[in-house]
Amino acid sequence: MSPPTAAAVRRRGFSVRGPVIALVAVAVPAIGWFIWSGMSWSSQDSGPAMHKVEKGEFVHEITDRGNLESAENTEIKCEVRSKNNTGTQILDIVPEGTEVTEQNVMDGAELVRSGAKITDQDVLEGRVLVRLDSSSLEIDKINQEILLAKAKAEESQAFAAHEAAKSALKEYLGQESLDETDVAVGPVRPIAFRAAGEPGAAAPSTAAAKTQDVGTADQQRRAIESEIAVAEENYSRAKQYLKYSLGLYGKGYVTRLQLQADRFAMDKAETDLEIARTKLDVFNRFTHDKQKTQLTCDLRTARARLDAAEASRKLNEKFLGDINEQLSRCIIVPKKPGQVVYANVNDYRGSKQITIAPGEITHERQVLLRLPNPDKMQVVARVNEAKVTLVKPNMPAKVRLDAFPDVELTGSVVKVNAFPASSGWMGSVVKEYETTVRIDDPPPGMKLKPGLTAQVRILVERRSKALQVKVQSVFEHGGKFYCVVPEGRAWAARAVQLGPSNDKFVVIEGGLDEGDEIVLNASAYREKVKLPDVPGDGGARGAKRKKAPAGLPPEQIARKQREAAAEAAAQAKLIFEQRDKDHDGFLTSAEIPEPWRSRLQSVDTNHDGKIDLDELTAAIARAAAAAGGSGGGGGARPKAKPAP
Repeated sequence: MSPPTAAAVRRRGFSVRGPVIALVAVAVPAIGWFIWSGMSWSSQDSGPAMHKVEKGEFVHEITDRGNLESAENTEIKCEVRSKNNTGTQILDIVPEGTEVTEQNVMDGAELVRSGAKITDQDVLEGRVLVRLDSSSLEIDKINQEILLAKAKAEESQAFAAHEAAKSALKEYLGQESLDETDVAVGPVRPIAFRAAGEPGAAAPSTAAAKTQDVGTADQQRRAIESEIAVAEENYSRAKQYLKYSLGLYGKGYVTRLQLQADRFAMDKAETDLEIARTKLDVFNRFTHDKQKTQLTCDLRTARARLDAAEASRKLNEKFLGDINEQLSRCIIVPKKPGQVVYANVNDYRGSKQITIAPGEITHERQVLLRLPNPDKMQVVARVNEAKVTLVKPNMPAKVRLDAFPDVELTGSVVKVNAFPASSGWMGSVVKEYETTVRIDDPPPGMKLKPGLTAQVRILVERRSKALQVKVQSVFEHGGKFYCVVPEGRAWAARAVQLGPSNDKFVVIEGGLDEGDEIVLNASAYREKVKLPDVPGDGGARGAKRKKAPAGLPPEQIARKQREAAAEAAAQAKLIFEQRDKDHDGFLTSAEIPEPWRSRLQSVDTNHDGKIDLDELTAAIARAAAAAGGSGGGGGARPKAKPAP
């Protein structure tokens, strides 16, 4: 059978650099069983298919699908606090897809500034984005205004009581001004007070100065001093009367009874003088300080009540201000132009977990809308874990949108997530990593909308003239790689040195020359060629690889099982990308080549007449197990070299 002689053409791959790790290692044992063991995509069964070693452009690209989104989004959030977990109801919301212009931004700001009533037309035309239910806040505002009025009244009463207490203390002390630090909350500080005429008292210079500092305390003291003066005068007069009466009594002019009366009058005057002096002493030592302390405490109490009333008034004013602010947040106007996109959230089954619509309930800090910038768009694709290590930031990429299939956009990798994306509890065991590709300079006039489906091709490596062969023409044995070449009427294994590879081709860096013919399905002929013995296999070359010993650690067995499942899923996904022409998620008999149709019933486990991704993944996994495991029996496993 003569090999094909087509000239070298541009060859592109769909997956990672080194698919001989992810594809040949599994695709040849698993898919090899499908393709070359009665399920071949080719209908030729006679003789081996040959392949010519050629030079040509080698392009290693990773192809995945993703969704278009804006790299610069203005998020519109609900900023209304809810008093409980019920949230706030959406009354009106701008229609999705509305173009918000700069004029809408200015008109919305003017509506807020003027306090004009919001109409339905304002919402429809984009001047107002969202109107939230404010009825409970309106009730709270009325109640808070009542509380604020009561707080102001209490503050007025407390102020009047404070002024009265201060005046009473000033009246008692006789001071025109009072330093309230002397009566502030804390230990009572003594207030200096000296009566006129006492040592240390300032001598008044005028009559006005004599009376300006006179208070009730000074009046009381002076009244007592007046009583003492009267008592002293009475005592002095009584004493003189008694002395005069004693002289007259000696001469016989007064009787004893009159003398006793004058002596009693003198004793009484002396007693009155002592009482008056004692009264002044008590006033100076006790009464004055007691009255001053009482009035000071009254002033301090009034001051504390005034402070409390003032704090209550300020707190109620703050509460009212918060309510007014919350009321203003019930009307959300645009801050930047853009196209309105609802922030709906879907679960893994496609059902909506969060719905943005009039009548729905929203919560504080929840995103309601997004206004994407159409001039800065990006694609978020999911890259299989077997390929993600090859993707680096700044790698060039090509983007083709399903909505514009004839337009190819250029871009570059911006970010590769460090952790796999969530796939839901029923998702595949294959982990995928979200990779962001920025679109550079989209064609003018092209309306790029978030959510469009895109195909991304990330360029990992390119070689202009590379000697290359198809991946299925290489197999691994004993840690080395071989191709099957004709040797007369027999076949021989030739060791080769491999370079980078993609899903279709692998670069040959040694062992073959341009124009050499090799067997395309090398794994099917590995039992017909002589291969060196591998230490530890007992020389049983050509026999099936031994099963893993029962003594393997459980974690190693589990790891091998996960790797096999991941490889089967990756291969099934690749087949769907190549064969699912209508992208409906199923392979029908019309999309399956003729040799495969006879096996449709065995793969179609749910008997619906078509094959879904899970059925194909399970079938490939069964085929790999029947062939001897993920690495058993066939397929090359070359090590991918690092990207230049």
